[in-house]
Amino acid sequence: MIGRARVLSPFAVVPARSTDDEWVVQRVCGKGVAGLLIESVEQAARRLGEDTIYLTTKDSQTLYARYGWQHAGIVQYPDCDLYLMHKALG
Repeated sequence: MIGRARVLSPFAVVPARSTDDEWVVQRVCGKGVAGLLIESVEQAARRLGEDTIYLTTKDSQTLYARYGWQHAGIVQYPDCDLYLMHKALG
């Protein structure tokens, strides 16, 4: 496996730093795998009828911005703050 991602229901809560978060193994970083994962999550959300999707990230907001995601705020957890981002699906 070189990476994974998942789509959660609008009411799902995943703790910060969960091992279930989207990720790409280091040896393939910079080869477009993250972009493929992002696009596959967006396509899955479209198939589910979602018109806007959200994510949190600790340090990858620049990556997501390249794919049209926009900053929506900060989510504060006891051990770290995460950036909240959103994307309208057309």
